[in-house]
Amino acid sequence: MALNYTFENTEDYFKVTLSGVMDNFDEAITFSQASADATRASNKMLVLSDERGLTHRLSIKEMLRISNFIVMNIPFVRKFAIVGTPHPVLHVEYLKSFSAVENFTMDVFIDIQEAEDWLKEI
Repeated sequence: MALNYTFENTEDYFKVTLSGVMDNFDEAITFSQASADATRASNKMLVLSDERGLTHRLSIKEMLRISNFIVMNIPFVRKFAIVGTPHPVLHVEYLKSFSAVENFTMDVFIDIQEAEDWLKEI
């Protein structure tokens, strides 16, 4: 199954919705570039990535490389919420630490409403 994604510019934040299987590193990088470009074009500083329909099959090393790519290409984002199935602890902790260095806050949620509420907090 391929990686599918859509972008939506909501009133409060930029939303990325992913589904399918993320099992090809090159395809994931292509998505990451498209996501960074669309986020930049949205002029939003809040991002919600809805990954509830996504199955991760990349290695932790590949996921960290993709995370680096995304973070380095969206320096204007201030808050980034990921919603989905539990992510590997190493991946989540790395993202939180790396995003703090890049001057934005990132967190992972299971419930989309909690993620939306968190994005709207000052």
